[in-house]
Amino acid sequence: MSSLLRRVLPLLLSFVLVGCSTGARQGAERGAKTGAVGGLVAGAVGSIFWGGDAVNNALRSAAVGASSGAAVGALHGAEQEKKRQSAPAPAPAPAPAGNTAVHDPAMKAKIGELNFAASEDLARCRHVSAIAKAERAFKVETDPKRRNYALLIEAIAAEESNNTSKANEVYTQWGKFDPAHADRGKARNEALDGVLKLQKVRQEAGLPPLCT
Repeated sequence: MSSLLRRVLPLLLSFVLVGCSTGARQGAERGAKTGAVGGLVAGAVGSIFWGGDAVNNALRSAAVGASSGAAVGALHGAEQEKKRQSAPAPAPAPAPAGNTAVHDPAMKAKIGELNFAASEDLARCRHVSAIAKAERAFKVETDPKRRNYALLIEAIAAEESNNTSKANEVYTQWGKFDPAHADRGKARNEALDGVLKLQKVRQEAGLPPLCT
Protein backbone atom coordinates (compact mmCIF):
# COMPACT_ATOMS: atom_id res chain seq x y z
CA MET A 1 0.00 0.00 0.00
CA SER A 2 1.46 3.37 -1.00
CA SER A 3 2.20 6.02 1.63
CA LEU A 4 -0.42 8.29 0.01
CA LEU A 5 -3.10 5.60 0.25
CA ARG A 6 -2.18 4.93 3.88
CA ARG A 7 -2.74 8.64 4.63
CA VAL A 8 -5.97 9.02 2.71
CA LEU A 9 -7.70 5.75 3.67
CA PRO A 10 -8.20 6.63 7.37
CA LEU A 11 -9.61 10.00 6.29
CA LEU A 12 -12.13 8.33 3.98
CA LEU A 13 -13.20 6.01 6.80
CA SER A 14 -13.69 9.04 9.02
CA PHE A 15 -15.91 10.53 6.32
CA VAL A 16 -18.24 7.51 6.56
CA LEU A 17 -18.40 7.75 10.33
CA VAL A 18 -19.16 11.44 10.54
CA GLY A 19 -21.78 11.19 7.82
CA CYS A 20 -23.77 8.73 9.91
CA SER A 21 -23.61 10.45 13.29
CA THR A 22 -26.68 11.82 14.99
CA GLY A 23 -24.62 14.74 16.23
CA ALA A 24 -23.82 15.78 12.67
CA ARG A 25 -27.52 15.84 11.75
CA GLN A 26 -28.36 17.84 14.86
CA GLY A 27 -25.47 20.19 14.12
CA ALA A 28 -26.86 20.79 10.66
CA GLU A 29 -30.19 21.84 12.14
CA ARG A 30 -28.48 24.24 14.53
CA GLY A 31 -26.23 25.63 11.82
CA ALA A 32 -29.14 26.21 9.46
CA LYS A 33 -30.64 28.58 12.00
CA THR A 34 -27.59 30.75 12.55
CA GLY A 35 -27.73 32.62 9.24
CA ALA A 36 -24.13 33.73 9.72
CA VAL A 37 -22.24 30.98 7.91
CA GLY A 38 -21.79 33.07 4.77
CA GLY A 39 -19.77 35.61 6.72
CA LEU A 40 -17.61 32.87 8.19
CA VAL A 41 -16.93 31.43 4.75
CA ALA A 42 -16.27 34.87 3.29
CA GLY A 43 -13.69 35.59 5.98
CA ALA A 44 -12.02 32.19 5.80
CA VAL A 45 -11.73 32.23 2.02
CA GLY A 46 -10.83 35.92 2.05
CA SER A 47 -7.91 35.13 4.35
CA ILE A 48 -6.18 33.63 1.30
CA PHE A 49 -5.90 37.19 -0.08
CA TRP A 50 -5.98 39.29 3.10
CA GLY A 51 -4.05 37.15 5.55
CA GLY A 52 -4.88 34.66 8.30
CA ASP A 53 -4.61 30.89 8.55
CA ALA A 54 -7.78 28.87 9.12
CA VAL A 55 -6.26 25.48 8.31
CA ASN A 56 -3.00 24.17 9.71
CA ASN A 57 -0.18 22.87 7.53
CA ALA A 58 -0.76 19.24 8.41
CA LEU A 59 -4.29 19.29 7.05
CA ARG A 60 -3.29 21.27 3.99
CA SER A 61 -0.49 18.86 3.12
CA ALA A 62 -2.97 15.97 3.06
CA ALA A 63 -5.14 17.62 0.39
CA VAL A 64 -4.05 16.00 -2.85
CA GLY A 65 -7.44 16.72 -4.43
CA ALA A 66 -10.94 17.83 -3.68
CA SER A 67 -12.00 14.37 -2.50
CA SER A 68 -9.16 14.11 0.02
CA GLY A 69 -9.91 17.65 1.11
CA ALA A 70 -13.45 16.54 1.82
CA ALA A 71 -12.12 13.62 3.83
CA VAL A 72 -9.99 16.00 5.90
CA GLY A 73 -13.11 18.01 6.67
CA ALA A 74 -14.85 14.82 7.74
CA LEU A 75 -11.96 13.85 9.97
CA HIS A 76 -12.16 17.20 11.73
CA GLY A 77 -15.90 16.67 12.16
CA ALA A 78 -15.42 13.20 13.61
CA GLU A 79 -12.95 14.54 16.14
CA GLN A 80 -15.35 17.28 17.17
CA GLU A 81 -18.17 14.75 17.49
CA LYS A 82 -16.03 12.53 19.71
CA LYS A 83 -15.25 15.47 21.97
CA ARG A 84 -18.93 16.37 22.26
CA GLN A 85 -19.85 12.81 23.21
CA SER A 86 -17.24 12.64 25.96
CA ALA A 87 -18.00 16.01 27.56
CA PRO A 88 -21.08 17.70 29.06
CA ALA A 89 -22.95 20.08 26.77
CA PRO A 90 -21.07 23.40 26.93
CA ALA A 91 -22.55 26.85 26.97
CA PRO A 92 -22.32 28.76 23.68
CA ALA A 93 -18.73 29.86 23.29
CA PRO A 94 -17.31 32.88 21.50
CA ALA A 95 -15.49 32.32 18.24
CA PRO A 96 -11.83 31.28 18.54
CA ALA A 97 -9.44 34.21 18.71
CA GLY A 98 -7.75 33.12 15.49
CA ASN A 99 -10.99 33.52 13.55
CA THR A 100 -11.94 37.04 14.60
CA ALA A 101 -11.36 38.33 11.08
CA VAL A 102 -14.20 36.22 9.69
CA HIS A 103 -16.69 38.10 11.88
CA ASP A 104 -15.53 41.49 10.61
CA PRO A 105 -18.72 43.36 9.57
CA ALA A 106 -16.65 45.12 6.91
CA MET A 107 -16.04 41.84 5.06
CA LYS A 108 -19.16 42.20 2.91
CA ALA A 109 -18.07 45.70 1.92
CA LYS A 110 -14.58 44.40 1.18
CA ILE A 111 -15.60 41.54 -1.12
CA GLY A 112 -18.89 42.92 -2.50
CA GLU A 113 -22.52 41.86 -2.22
CA LEU A 114 -22.46 39.22 -4.96
CA ASN A 115 -19.32 37.58 -3.67
CA PHE A 116 -20.74 37.57 -0.16
CA ALA A 117 -23.94 35.93 -1.42
CA ALA A 118 -21.83 33.36 -3.28
CA SER A 119 -20.03 32.61 0.01
CA GLU A 120 -23.38 31.89 1.67
CA ASP A 121 -24.27 29.53 -1.19
CA LEU A 122 -20.95 27.76 -0.76
CA ALA A 123 -21.69 27.26 2.92
CA ARG A 124 -25.02 25.66 2.00
CA CYS A 125 -23.49 23.45 -0.72
CA ARG A 126 -25.31 25.36 -3.48
CA HIS A 127 -22.41 25.10 -5.87
CA VAL A 128 -24.24 25.99 -9.08
CA SER A 129 -25.70 29.14 -7.54
CA ALA A 130 -22.35 30.07 -5.97
CA ILE A 131 -20.65 29.82 -9.36
CA ALA A 132 -23.37 31.86 -11.07
CA LYS A 133 -23.14 34.68 -8.50
CA ALA A 134 -19.35 34.70 -8.56
CA GLU A 135 -19.43 34.85 -12.38
CA ARG A 136 -21.66 37.92 -12.19
CA ALA A 137 -19.39 39.45 -9.55
CA PHE A 138 -16.37 39.00 -11.84
CA LYS A 139 -18.22 40.76 -14.65
CA VAL A 140 -19.52 43.75 -12.68
CA GLU A 141 -16.73 44.38 -10.16
CA THR A 142 -13.84 46.68 -11.01
CA ASP A 143 -11.60 46.05 -8.00
CA PRO A 144 -8.95 43.43 -8.89
CA LYS A 145 -9.06 41.74 -5.48
CA ARG A 146 -12.84 41.39 -5.63
CA ARG A 147 -12.51 39.89 -9.11
CA ASN A 148 -9.78 37.53 -7.87
CA TYR A 149 -12.04 36.56 -4.99
CA ALA A 150 -14.89 35.81 -7.42
CA LEU A 151 -12.64 33.49 -9.44
CA LEU A 152 -11.51 31.76 -6.25
CA ILE A 153 -15.14 31.18 -5.21
CA GLU A 154 -15.85 29.70 -8.65
CA ALA A 155 -12.83 27.42 -8.39
CA ILE A 156 -13.73 26.25 -4.87
CA ALA A 157 -17.31 25.48 -5.88
CA ALA A 158 -16.15 23.64 -8.99
CA GLU A 159 -13.55 21.58 -7.12
CA GLU A 160 -15.85 20.61 -4.25
CA SER A 161 -18.63 19.58 -6.65
CA ASN A 162 -16.13 17.65 -8.82
CA ASN A 163 -16.94 19.84 -11.84
CA THR A 164 -13.55 19.37 -13.49
CA SER A 165 -14.42 21.10 -16.75
CA LYS A 166 -15.61 24.22 -14.93
CA ALA A 167 -12.56 24.20 -12.69
CA ASN A 168 -10.24 24.03 -15.72
CA GLU A 169 -12.17 26.87 -17.36
CA VAL A 170 -11.77 29.02 -14.25
CA TYR A 171 -8.02 28.32 -13.96
CA THR A 172 -7.53 29.31 -17.60
CA GLN A 173 -9.51 32.52 -17.07
CA TRP A 174 -7.67 33.24 -13.82
CA GLY A 175 -4.27 32.89 -15.47
CA LYS A 176 -5.25 35.39 -18.18
CA PHE A 177 -6.71 37.85 -15.69
CA ASP A 178 -3.94 37.73 -13.09
CA PRO A 179 -0.36 36.78 -14.02
CA ALA A 180 0.20 35.73 -10.41
CA HIS A 181 -2.19 32.83 -11.11
CA ALA A 182 -0.81 31.86 -14.49
CA ASP A 183 0.60 28.75 -12.81
CA ARG A 184 -2.41 26.40 -12.82
CA GLY A 185 -0.95 24.35 -9.98
CA LYS A 186 -0.69 27.39 -7.74
CA ALA A 187 -4.23 28.48 -8.57
CA ARG A 188 -5.59 25.00 -7.86
CA ASN A 189 -3.69 24.82 -4.56
CA GLU A 190 -5.43 28.02 -3.48
CA ALA A 191 -8.79 26.56 -4.45
CA LEU A 192 -8.13 23.32 -2.53
CA ASP A 193 -6.98 25.35 0.46
CA GLY A 194 -10.30 27.16 0.18
CA VAL A 195 -12.17 23.83 0.13
CA LEU A 196 -10.51 22.86 3.40
CA LYS A 197 -11.28 26.21 5.00
CA LEU A 198 -14.87 26.01 3.77
CA GLN A 199 -15.39 22.57 5.30
CA LYS A 200 -13.73 23.62 8.56
CA VAL A 201 -16.06 26.63 8.80
CA ARG A 202 -19.13 24.44 8.17
CA GLN A 203 -18.07 22.12 10.97
CA GLU A 204 -17.42 24.96 13.41
CA ALA A 205 -20.80 26.53 12.55
CA GLY A 206 -22.66 23.29 13.29
CA LEU A 207 -23.20 22.20 9.69
CA PRO A 208 -21.99 18.89 8.21
CA PRO A 209 -18.56 19.63 6.70
CA LEU A 210 -19.31 17.66 3.55
CA CYS A 211 -21.97 18.11 0.89
CA THR A 212 -24.14 15.08 0.13
